[in-house]
Amino acid sequence: MIFLPIVLCMMSFFLFLAIYFGISQVIQLNIYILHVCLGFAVILYHVMTQTVPYDLIILLLVQVVLLHVKHRSLNDQAVGLRFYGRLYRIVGWAILFTVATRYISMMPIGLNVIFAWLSAIGLSALYALSCFVAMVSAYNDKSESVRPADIFLILGAGIYTEQVTPMLAARLDKTLALWRRQPQTQILVSGGQGP
Repeated sequence: MIFLPIVLCMMSFFLFLAIYFGISQVIQLNIYILHVCLGFAVILYHVMTQTVPYDLIILLLVQVVLLHVKHRSLNDQAVGLRFYGRLYRIVGWAILFTVATRYISMMPIGLNVIFAWLSAIGLSALYALSCFVAMVSAYNDKSESVRPADIFLILGAGIYTEQVTPMLAARLDKTLALWRRQPQTQILVSGGQGP
């Protein structure tokens, strides 16, 4: 019966590869839900059989490594490194929670079933996050012909010095790039409180 989780992991892996390489037929919400459900089914199988989901952990690590390879340009930017720092701080706490609850679930105490489920919830959250990042990455890269915009709206940000914040600068740069493709479109900048 160990065959079932391996087959589910392989299905999930091929689905991830299709998303990773931007095959437009799989960049949809229902495919994301299917991708997550495949991982949840593997986790459920391992909880019911009281085994460690090594297959899903390996799949999760492969997904993370491939996403890092795809977005290696983030390693060259200060904003990207800050993003990784914040993200991996949260992921580190989730991994610590998952490992700790899994360890407690192996102890001969009366509450080990509860801790096994808590461990499964932690691993499920990590897996769902990985699937979400893959789908967002693929959706961001998706290049379909888009209806021309009526207006570009740039959301404001707090400016406390004479310089715009990096977040606002990125919004302005993205809007400028879009405007160059659609120069007839008006730009509306929001905010503007203060001197």
